[in-house]
Amino acid sequence: MFKLLHTFIAVYETLSFSKAAEQLFSSQPSLSLHIKQLEERLNTQLFIRNGKAKLEPTPNATRLYQSTTKILKEWQTIQTDISDNPKKYDLLFACSQTSAHTFVPQLLSQLPPAIYNEYNLAAEVHNSKEILDDVLNHRLAFGIVEKPVHHNLIITEKIKTDQLVLAGNLKSDTWLLREEGSGVYHYTKKYLNSHNIVPKNSIIIKNNQLIVDLLKQGVGKSIVSLDAIDDTIKFQDLGVPFFRHFYLIYQKFETHPSITNFIDKIKKAI
Repeated sequence: MFKLLHTFIAVYETLSFSKAAEQLFSSQPSLSLHIKQLEERLNTQLFIRNGKAKLEPTPNATRLYQSTTKILKEWQTIQTDISDNPKKYDLLFACSQTSAHTFVPQLLSQLPPAIYNEYNLAAEVHNSKEILDDVLNHRLAFGIVEKPVHHNLIITEKIKTDQLVLAGNLKSDTWLLREEGSGVYHYTKKYLNSHNIVPKNSIIIKNNQLIVDLLKQGVGKSIVSLDAIDDTIKFQDLGVPFFRHFYLIYQKFETHPSITNFIDKIKKAI
């Protein structure tokens, strides 16, 4: 039964048999069979299949998802609680490029030292879209992102204000751009569109620190966080529309005590 429920969760969260199959290292026919078996056991339809379009979950599927995620996480908790040799909890989280270089190190330093006796922590750096995807598929316990997230399975909380500026050689025709999906790209596109600018030359760079290093060398211009640059880099204030927030994101139905406990400690440290 657990196998059917894990399949159901993956299909519900991706709304795609192909994506769920990749996530579970299985095949689409196998997952389709699992869902059919689960529907037969529960005597209800869980997904509406509209040809090649995305699957549409039924109201019963939503109710099942809410209950199933709680059940599976409670089972994990039971296994931990009754173990004769409780282990540290392996907790993986990710933060965006800018937050990784500006405030996350300070944030982690505010956590109580005893927390490292309870957790094996691992941190990764990704763009905001990648972090959202990995929180949704439960690969990450939580994430810190640079743009608003609107998803019915995700809790989004503002945790810090950040100011974006136009920095570097302001007369340059070359733009240093983050990749699509990053928080900075979201605001850069907003700036370019509002000023009817089509960059004559551009370099796409998937690393904020490299962008800052290039700006220091006088190469191009870019929209970056004011906290990411020093006095050697010239910048132009872009005003209130380019003040933004960093957001803490995590699963709406997260119930695992080790994860919720750590998230609570993060909130208190902010």
